[in-house]
Amino acid sequence: MKHVDIIQNARKKISEIDEKILELIKQREILASTIGDSKRILAIADKDKKREEEVLSKVINKAQELHLPIKLVTSLQQILMEISLIRQEQDRIKKSSIKPLSILVIGGSGRMGAWLHYFLVQASHKVYVFDKVKPLFKAEYIADLSQAVKNKDVIIFATPIRITKDLLNKTEYFDKNTVLFDIASVKSPLEKALYDLKNQGYLVTSLHPLFGPSVEYLSGKHIICTSLGCLSADNIAKSLFSNTCLKIIDMSFVEHDKIMSYLLTLSHAVNLIFGFCFKNAKFSIDFLNSFCSTTFYNQAMITQKVFAENPHLYFEIQKLNPYSKNIYQDIKSSMDLLFNTILHNKEDDFVSFIKDFKYD
Repeated sequence: MKHVDIIQNARKKISEIDEKILELIKQREILASTIGDSKRILAIADKDKKREEEVLSKVINKAQELHLPIKLVTSLQQILMEISLIRQEQDRIKKSSIKPLSILVIGGSGRMGAWLHYFLVQASHKVYVFDKVKPLFKAEYIADLSQAVKNKDVIIFATPIRITKDLLNKTEYFDKNTVLFDIASVKSPLEKALYDLKNQGYLVTSLHPLFGPSVEYLSGKHIICTSLGCLSADNIAKSLFSNTCLKIIDMSFVEHDKIMSYLLTLSHAVNLIFGFCFKNAKFSIDFLNSFCSTTFYNQAMITQKVFAENPHLYFEIQKLNPYSKNIYQDIKSSMDLLFNTILHNKEDDFVSFIKDFKYD
């Protein structure tokens, strides 16, 4: 047999194996769904860390037996477990017994607005979209805000922070029996408008999902609730996510923005600086990535994701958080310290800093 024929035959068999693998993955997902149904009846959480550890231990032993790379096999197994958890969570949301609500997503054509629409529709709520542009997905779209807000149980503001602030001041549009909440990533600019609504008798609260619209599974994810003291509004807003595995954390306005200055301002700024350094660089990121430096590759991948996001939103996160200036001062002083240590040959200081560094 010619080598060309050997290659063709082997590729054909590989394709057949690939199809069987996919069929087995689907069978595994269906079994996971069956398990999920029983978990719901027994009020057991979808995620079971002990079971996951047992599964990973077994696949590691099997990988060693088959002389397969352990890291590769464990990564594959984690993906399979995640597929199962996604299916179980989707079933939990779809089969929930929560009372369906009439919900308007203002800014529902945007990426996070679209995610909210999809999520809430899956949970059997009646969801409407108001936005300046019609959504590209199938939705109950209302182009007139004054009409869109009528007879709604909940209104979610999924708009840029500055637009949200303007909308919150349009009190003539809203009914005092409707729960109102934003999902802004910086709260200080909205605090006065939110409290004004509360003081006028509106049911208002404030949430911040700590995940983006590409999320598929909510286990391990968090939503911050910044309460204004309207417990009924807090409870209704939180109930929208009660059939998921995410955690809701209560936090004050000040605490929220201080924490976001590190989680968002700092992390975004570092990646923006990394990207800006390539504006006049002699080499492109893609060219340097071709050399497969792990540290550079990982940093470049994160930076490219940051630059692919909405630049207006990222500007708001940097500009509107009152604690951003403290972060900028920390970045500047850290860079000065690093440069001083290197330029003045303070190797012992450099080594000590790295050895003493801890996240906790």
